Amino acid sequence: MKIIRVVAAVIRSEDKIFATARGYGEFKGQWEFPGGKIEPGETPEEFEESRAFVDSIDFYETHIFKYSRREGTKAAVMPDQVDEQIKAKRSAQLIELGEKKRAAYEQSFQGKEVEVLVEEDLELNGKEVQTGHTKEYMKIALETNENLKNSIVKVQIGKDSQIIH
Repeated sequence: MKIIRVVAAVIRSEDKIFATARGYGEFKGQWEFPGGKIEPGETPEEFEESRAFVDSIDFYETHIFKYSRREGTKAAVMPDQVDEQIKAKRSAQLIELGEKKRAAYEQSFQGKEVEVLVEEDLELNGKEVQTGHTKEYMKIALETNENLKNSIVKVQIGKDSQIIH
């Protein structure tokens, strides 16, 4: 059995999904799972299984990264290192898939009314806007002259607000 050490996991068993997120450090609250990391010994079949898994879940955001060999780490001496060009290709495929998933998810909200917790001011494309997050954790920009900070407002996506990254 292959063991992969991760800081969080998404586990699918039949019709149930079990998930957990990192609970500490710089990336607290963010998700990581084996399919998001190209690692030593990963076969084409294992990569395809990971890619298919990512494709089967409607993730809003993914963070894909290539396994890195850094001198002085256990990683530097692990056997079966994956060629850099293969890692780059696999990484690009997963990043493209993640972007496609995000765009489809965002598109499903166009024209819908959502609640936004307004948090801060920001300059966006030369305009002053206020930004906040929906319950679904999409970052929204609002053009308004009213100070809405620390309030929850209803907005229509695409009409009086836009999704930003």
